[in-house]
Parts: sequence; C-alpha cells; structure tokens
Amino acid sequence: MLKYLIFDVDNTIIRYNEDFYPQSYKIAFQKLGLDESNAEKVFFLINEYESLLSEENPCYNREKMLDYINNNLHTTYDMKLIDELLYVFSHYWTRKEDIMIKKETLDYLYKKYDLYIYSNYFADAIEERIKNLGFSEYFKGVFGADIYGTKEYESSYKKILDERGWKAEECVMIGDSKKRDILPPVNLGMKAILVDDDGLRDNPAIHVKDYIKINDVNDLRYII
Repeated sequence: MLKYLIFDVDNTIIRYNEDFYPQSYKIAFQKLGLDESNAEKVFFLINEYESLLSEENPCYNREKMLDYINNNLHTTYDMKLIDELLYVFSHYWTRKEDIMIKKETLDYLYKKYDLYIYSNYFADAIEERIKNLGFSEYFKGVFGADIYGTKEYESSYKKILDERGWKAEECVMIGDSKKRDILPPVNLGMKAILVDDDGLRDNPAIHVKDYIKINDVNDLRYII
C-alpha cells in the first residue's frame, strides 16, 4: 500500500530555467559588492562540485563547496557568498511562470498520501524555496543532499527509509532524472515515476526494470 510520495523539485515541480538561473547569481554578487563577471562561473562550478561527490562521500558541504570555488577561480570568497547564493536559490528560483505542478494536483495528492521533497541541494535552502513557492502546507518534510547524500546512490535513499522506518514498497519517488530519481529507488524496491515533459528524460541507456512514465506531473491525479 502506497503511503509516501517523494518529489524532486527542478523539472518536476518547477521548470529549471537555463536562461535565468545562471544570470540570477549576479544578484548575490551585486549585494556583496563583488565582481559580477564571476557570477556565472560560480554557478557552473557549483554544478561541477556535485560531480566530485561519491557513494563514500555523497553529502553536500558548504565549506567544501566554497573551497572548490576559490581553488578554481583563485579567489578568497568567504561563507557570505554561499549564504547569499542560497538566498538567491530559495527566493528567486521561484518564478510563478515556471511552476509545473498545479495546486489542484497537490490538493488531491495531499489528501491521499504524505508528501515529501528530496533534492540534490541543502535542505534548509530547499525548504525555504518550497515555502516561497507557496507549497509548504503540502509537504511534511524535505530531504537534502547535505544530510542524506545525493540521489545517485541507493544508499542515500536507504538512509531515508531506515531513518523513517518506511518500507520501500510504501514509497514512490517522482522526478525527471532516470539516473537519480528512478534507478536507485527502483533497485531498492520503491516505486518510481519519471516526469518526461519534454520527451528527453527517458534515457534508453539507463535500464530500469519497472517504472511509470508521464508527460505531465499533473497526470499523477489519474494514476495513483
């Protein structure tokens, strides 16, 4: 019996805006009086930082992220930069025109299941972002990569299950990445639903034994 729905955020609840997001980091640099020419570089370095993580060391870490930025740019930024970037993430990456899921869908699911978020970022920033999207009332909790590790690994999902005392068959992971949101939870015995709204998410090179694919996250109302 299904009890828990766990959602990814970008390209599941809200569309990842490839034009706006890199530019948005300039807001943090302006506030701190820093050279804005490094803003986009920092955006892409933070994305690269994730690739350094491993199953043995899967968790996001603010200090290590800052060191990675400074080492690559030969700068001496302090933690104020990370704090401001997290503020931009949680307050500006919330544009209403990018929201994919409808409140009617959340209303329906909320009445039937316990809803959670799991995203590859810092839990406090994700929680604040969900609040600023106006969705806090629907979600009972947020799982972040700083605490549970990144979603590439079965061990990260298992940590959640073990901590919560949930059975795998009681849970559904919903997201747009076959590698992160579908393969690891399915291998653990969880259900998984791939949100493929642009037709580019169902990578045939990644073999998964059993999952559901939908083109619109709002179709969840009709299948679970």
